[in-house]
Amino acid sequence: MMIMTQSLVNKSINKSLEIIVSITTQIKSANRKKCLVYGNCQSSILSRILCANPEFSLNYEIVKFKPVFKIQKADLENLKSIIQEIDLFIYQPVRSGYRGIEELGTEFLKNLLKPHSLSISFHSLYFNSYNPEIIYVSKPNSINDDRVFVGPFGDYHNKNIIDMFIRGCQVKDVIKFLNDPEAFDTLSIQEDLKSSIDELEKRECKFSIDIKIASYIRHNYQLKRLLWTMNHPSNNILFYCASNILKRLGFLDNQNFLMKRLIATEFLGGTYFSIHPAIYRGLELEFPNLKFNFIKENRISVNDTVNMFFNFYDKNSQVIEAYLGNGKYKIL
Repeated sequence: MMIMTQSLVNKSINKSLEIIVSITTQIKSANRKKCLVYGNCQSSILSRILCANPEFSLNYEIVKFKPVFKIQKADLENLKSIIQEIDLFIYQPVRSGYRGIEELGTEFLKNLLKPHSLSISFHSLYFNSYNPEIIYVSKPNSINDDRVFVGPFGDYHNKNIIDMFIRGCQVKDVIKFLNDPEAFDTLSIQEDLKSSIDELEKRECKFSIDIKIASYIRHNYQLKRLLWTMNHPSNNILFYCASNILKRLGFLDNQNFLMKRLIATEFLGGTYFSIHPAIYRGLELEFPNLKFNFIKENRISVNDTVNMFFNFYDKNSQVIEAYLGNGKYKIL
């Protein structure tokens, strides 16, 4: 009943958001310029947040397009046609030849922009220190979009669970391990955290990222949960990125108070994982750690999570074979 009620609330909130965005994007202005926000699933959310800022909406019209991982070769001519009309290109860097398509690379697309177009880059938001055990299992020799095995939690697999499944552990032993606050060494957890943020900063320098995020993560990761999965950021980070884009454009940044009042739910929080108690302790986190997992807004206990994964691996040995072939399993 609680889940159903939350789902209805979420739908109501999203409907309110759509109305606000619709109103702001329909503001008539002869001088409105065109903006494309280009990247992964995070880009469409960022577009919606930017649209809720009155100054931005008075000056820019968002041109909608697919996230980069859904763009097909048949879409390329339309993409190239759009990019040549864009006045503001907000993008996550995409390498040349991504998914075997050169035209998806941002350097290629930037060369098609009008001479006086503005470009602003922001990070593909990624941080795995909360849940370093969450991974993808790639399909061998896959060259199309269907590149990873989908399990009980979508694309996500739990390395601790899959390793213990391979070793022949019983479900009760896995559950005990997942609740053990002493399971991992604190020093190694801290070293992994430092390495993760340092790498983020290096990439910001290497790719000349305009909207940097590493410092924000370094100073805030303990105070509030910043990502629900390694690549699904919380509203906190999304609003931070939008705020800095608005400042860079010279617009009054109202910290999106209107949006924050409307959004009582997380944009990308439909799937998330509880933080292992040893990780929670090792990172010295201050926000509450929920003792269950969520998949598509359905609450699932740690015990049920383990059983779901074990049943799945029992019936899908090809996932285990691919995992072993990827070299991710370490013999203890």
